[in-house]
Amino acid sequence: NGAKALGREREFGTIDNGRMANLILLDADPIEDMQNITNIHRVINKGVVIDPDTLIIESPEALIQRQLNAYNFRNIDAFLDTYADDVEIYERPDKLIMKGKEDMRKKYGARFATTPELHCEILERIVKENVVIDVESVQYEHGGKKVIATVTYHIANGKIQKVYIQR
Repeated sequence: NGAKALGREREFGTIDNGRMANLILLDADPIEDMQNITNIHRVINKGVVIDPDTLIIESPEALIQRQLNAYNFRNIDAFLDTYADDVEIYERPDKLIMKGKEDMRKKYGARFATTPELHCEILERIVKENVVIDVESVQYEHGGKKVIATVTYHIANGKIQKVYIQR
């Protein structure tokens, strides 16, 4: 009805020969899960097919915010999508506590499944080129105490490559 409201229903608004092609093709059905609206396969604008990866390069800050949103929604797949396959997570100064997405899936997947009260709030954020430093307040259990941590994220090639946590 958008084309009709603009009085341009003869130009677009339906898929047909001679019509302007403005479409967003998704990889999954948004009716099944509203999160699927972000699974964009292709964009067609004025008949030109565009790969969505070429539209906007995600900033390090936006990547970390997307990671935080997935964490707070306890969406393990969306959460892990922000990380490099060989991500390394350290407890400061240099104690390796997790390596790779599969280690993360085990730890965070269990936490997401068993902790409905899980929530992280950013108290302060510093962004410098490909490094994001967050002071985070994390609640692990209902009515439980909050843990304050400083987390440093190093981003490379559009993914979180290394994480340093200091509690």
